[in-house]
Amino acid sequence: MPRAPGAHAYTFRQGGIVKYDGIDWKVYTPDNSDLPVNFVQSIAIDKDDNVWLALNEIVNEAYLVKISGDNWTIYTSTYLGFKPYYFGNIRINSQNRLCGAIDYSLSSMITNNGPQVFIFDGAYSEQLQYDSISNIKFITVDNENNIWCGAYGGYAVFNGEKWIIDNSSFKEESVFAIEQSLDNKIWIGTGDGIFINN
Repeated sequence: MPRAPGAHAYTFRQGGIVKYDGIDWKVYTPDNSDLPVNFVQSIAIDKDDNVWLALNEIVNEAYLVKISGDNWTIYTSTYLGFKPYYFGNIRINSQNRLCGAIDYSLSSMITNNGPQVFIFDGAYSEQLQYDSISNIKFITVDNENNIWCGAYGGYAVFNGEKWIIDNSSFKEESVFAIEQSLDNKIWIGTGDGIFINN
């Protein structure tokens, strides 16, 4: 299919974030804002109405950004205390802390030694890892602050003290989505349908 005039065959260094105030749309890119790179992987909004962005440029070049009104704070690996390989999604827990997934699926290595999940309060980050081979694609935080991690072949849950790992129930189907409903049930979306964990 032919491309429009001026279109590029790649999307690297394109994109940004768009804000809609009910009337107008405002587009933020590295050209007109403090956004350090274009690719916004995930967005989360905390209890103080701060907007958090997880940004990826290339592997080992990832940033967190907090937008508080007109103030932008950029968090690099220096602030985080570790070098994120590539961000997955981010969520806010009930303690107003940012929780995020680190995705190693772009790596050619069979194992990784870095964190798979992190918890960040704006000053200190806690890094979590339950094994060195699973690629965490996303996380969900339930109302008890358990962190549910979806991966190919199963899921793992961090309850604040230890990991509970299920790598056999969905070994053939893989887990693609996890959410908690208002009745506290956990819904697990797999390649073979929806399962409900009571």
